[in-house]
Formats: sequence, C-alpha cells, structure tokens
Amino acid sequence: MLTLVILLVVGGAFLVGYYEVPRMIERWHQWQARRSKEASYHLENAFIFVGKKEMRMVYIAIPIVLGIVGFFMFKFIGAAIGIILGIIIPQIIISTIIERRKAKFNHQLVDTLMIISSCLKGGLSLVQSFEVVMDEMPSPTSDEFSLVVRETKVGVPLEEALVKLNKRMSSEDVDLVISSILVARETGGDLTKVFSRLINTIRDRMEIKDMAATLTLQGRIQGIIMSMIPPVFVVFILKSNPHHFDLLLKDEIGRIMLFVAVIFQILALFFIKKFSTVKV
Repeated sequence: MLTLVILLVVGGAFLVGYYEVPRMIERWHQWQARRSKEASYHLENAFIFVGKKEMRMVYIAIPIVLGIVGFFMFKFIGAAIGIILGIIIPQIIISTIIERRKAKFNHQLVDTLMIISSCLKGGLSLVQSFEVVMDEMPSPTSDEFSLVVRETKVGVPLEEALVKLNKRMSSEDVDLVISSILVARETGGDLTKVFSRLINTIRDRMEIKDMAATLTLQGRIQGIIMSMIPPVFVVFILKSNPHHFDLLLKDEIGRIMLFVAVIFQILALFFIKKFSTVKV
C-alpha cells in the first residue's frame, strides 16, 4: 500500500512537472518579453534608446545575479529576496528616470511659455516659436519640441503632435497648456493672451507647490527617520549579540509580536506619507 502511494505521488509529480513546467517557463518568457517591450518604449519616449533584446537581457540578468549573491549571503531566503529585488529594481530605475525627466520639463515650462509668448508677439507662427524653443531651451524641453516640429514637417497635424507631447510629459501643468492651445486654435482665440495667462497661472501654482513642500518637510523627514530606525537597530543589535533575537524568533508569541510590529510600522509610514502629501 505504501509503495502504491509513493508511486502515485512520484508519478503525479512527474506529470505535473512534465506538463506544467514548460508552460510556466513559456509564461515567464512572455512576461519578460512584454516588460522589455514596455520598458524600451518608455525609455524611447525619454530619448534613451535601448533595444528590446538588451532590456530583456537586463530583466533576466539582474534577478539571476542578485539571487546568486543573496544565496551566498543568506542561503535560500536571501536568494528569494535577491530575485524579487532583481525583478523590482529595473522598473524602479526606469520610473525614476521618467519622473525626473517630467519634473525637469515642468520646471522649465514657465521659461518655455515666455519664449513662445515673445515669439508670437514678434509675429512668428506657433511652429516657428517651437523651433526657437528648440534652439534656446536645454534638454528635455528642446528634445520634446524638436520631436513636435519634426512630426509636423512629415505631415502629422500639429494638434496630434501636441497630444502626443501631452502623453509623454503628462502632468497637470502640461495638460493645462496643451488643452489651452488646442481650444484657442479651434475657437480662434488670441494665443498671446492665452500664454500670458498660462504663465501667471503656472507660476502661482509652482509657488504654492513649493510652499506646501516646505510646510510638509518635517513630516517627510520624520517618515524617513522612522523607516530607517528599525533596520539600523536590528543590524546594531545583531553585531553586538547575534543570538539576541533567538527567543523572539523561536517562540510563537514572539513571531506574532514581530509580525504585528512590522504591520504597525508599515501603517505608520503610510499615514505619515498621506498626511505629509498635499495636492495642489
């Protein structure tokens, strides 16, 4: 009877491995290919040209390398943590690059609008004003308006090129500028007056955002300090006494207390971030 059970278990495991493992590997490759394509597309919008094959190699290599490093440092738990970090880190880096580019573009937006407004008052067309922005403004503004001008020269309607710009540099200020331009062109409004009002509006919004960031600085610093204290404390205690937490980890009540402490720490950081975030 025991032999039959063992044979059934082994046979079932073999069948599951034979049919499911190839499917899991195929799904993993499809997921990696999709992520690589999306990452390459987002980087291309940021004028960082990396091929899909290179991105796929990055998404495969980083989890493997971090998994091996984690295994040598903390065995199987370290390997699992390393693989998870290897999957997350590339996406964090790409998101950071894109967000910094958008923030830099928004920071240059008032100067850009002032140049366009001056050009329009001097008798230039909107596209000609964009060409002046290409020459006068640094990256990323010069890159984005250069792309808009090139698209219009190959036959893309200006409205469509501006909508694409809005998608690449999506923010409330950019959306306000693009929507105002499109409405003014459709209704025949005076673009010089539109840009003058936009400059004042966006400048006031930036001042309010800076004021809000200053007033909530204490909360953000408190959140950073609170997030750093527990790991620093644990590392310090383990170096002083490696067996200090043995009772806490071996006892069931201790593990429950540790789990509850981690949950409360996460909740505290969440509420601090919520209370220190002011939408303008």
